[in-house]
Amino acid sequence: MAEDVSYTPEEVAKILKISKYTVYELIKRDELAAYHIGRKVRVDGADIEAYKRNSKNITPFAGAAAPLTSPISCSPMDEGLIICGQDMTLDILTRHLERKYPHARFLRQNIGSIDGLMALYRGTANVVTAHLWDSDTNEYNTPYVRRMLPG
Repeated sequence: MAEDVSYTPEEVAKILKISKYTVYELIKRDELAAYHIGRKVRVDGADIEAYKRNSKNITPFAGAAAPLTSPISCSPMDEGLIICGQDMTLDILTRHLERKYPHARFLRQNIGSIDGLMALYRGTANVVTAHLWDSDTNEYNTPYVRRMLPG
């Protein structure tokens, strides 16, 4: 890819193998640099490469296989781990976490699936549940997550 060439969001989507809506979301979040020519959006090849380099520096979550031995970090939520949804299993999970990690704060909020996904998108929730049926695809949750949480 030539770094001195500009690309449309659609072309960037093809390069990164993501949807064009995700490209627009990355631009909106200032994760991918872009500029406007009138109403048209363009991304330089150098900015695509910079985004790819920055994405490689993100450390994946590795705690699933190993047991937790240190206190739960509530980052980025300094006030605690926020758990949202209307699923009863979240109440059980919250009580379990409170017993296992008494030093940490676990905030439980009963909100609907769409509001939970929006809270996750805005960064005001750490854990959410969703029970959303998409009749177009005959699937639960996945189409909504793809539309609402880009990446």
